Amino acid sequence: MIRAKMVVTSIEDFGGNEKNPKKIKLHCQYDQSIPEDQRFFESSPTGNLEMYVNNPIVLDIMKPGKSFYLDFTEVSQDTCKKT
Repeated sequence: MIRAKMVVTSIEDFGGNEKNPKKIKLHCQYDQSIPEDQRFFESSPTGNLEMYVNNPIVLDIMKPGKSFYLDFTEVSQDTCKKT
């Protein structure tokens, strides 16, 4: 597993109704006064993520300024195969 620490920088609302997705932008967090951030910076110094979300639960949790761990776990080949 690979882990990144990211902070929500903005949420873009495209208007319309609640079914329209919102664009959430995140970037790798680095605060040189936080030892954990120093360790992350050694492995992955920079990066950005954009995702479009229309799940109200996610939108209620992810707010600008909040930090999150982003975990990458490899998908097994068996999971990727069509049946």
